[in-house]
Amino acid sequence: MESLQVTRGPDKKEYIPGEIFNPNGMVITATYYDGSRCPLPLEDFDYYPSKNCTLTANDKVVTFTHREENLSVKYYGLKVDDNQYWFNDRRAVNQRENMYLVTYVDSNGNPTKDEATNSDQRYIRLELADGVSEGDLFKGTPLNAATFNKIIKAWIE
Repeated sequence: MESLQVTRGPDKKEYIPGEIFNPNGMVITATYYDGSRCPLPLEDFDYYPSKNCTLTANDKVVTFTHREENLSVKYYGLKVDDNQYWFNDRRAVNQRENMYLVTYVDSNGNPTKDEATNSDQRYIRLELADGVSEGDLFKGTPLNAATFNKIIKAWIE
């Protein structure tokens, strides 16, 4: 075996801090010295961060090391979202009800840009989870991504 390449990323690419990386769906392909290529089973690899480690916002890369060969490959598509969401108000926007103005802030409370809109504010439409009230959104402190994902039922674009 000459080299390894990630030829398909995992099914799940985005995480919140505290979750565990899941490599399901990944394909790692070996290239042999004769030029032939072959996908390898994920069971042939150890990886870090592993299933025993929870992810942090600093985790950007997963390293896969073949158990029998002295070869490894890195997957760079990991995104661990440590943004926090500050709910400013609720109103109808463009004739759509239940729109919430969200300011994205980093873990220090500083405004940060949302990659999709290149803005630190955005109106979003949410359906709250059962048993959650609007008061849970407007507590006067930012909600981290883990809490945010627990209190919403759906993020409706």
